[in-house]
Amino acid sequence: GEEVVVHFKNLPGYAQDWIGIYGAKAYHANEYIEWKYTNGLKEGSMRFASPRYGPGEYIFRVYENNGYTLLAQSVVFSVK
Repeated sequence: GEEVVVHFKNLPGYAQDWIGIYGAKAYHANEYIEWKYTNGLKEGSMRFASPRYGPGEYIFRVYENNGYTLLAQSVVFSVK
């Protein structure tokens, strides 16, 4: 699988803020491919590596405090 890195900043800093990687056409928050907690970091980076990533278009979404309040979404990016 392809390793993908996301950089983030200006998060609220809750231990359970979380970042998910999604197919670019995913609609619902629970349609993530993989997700990780930020562990209270307000800025930083995370590495996502999974055999489930094949060639295609993806986005990252950031949600607040173990919920589904969307804080940010990345631009669409491609894995080849």
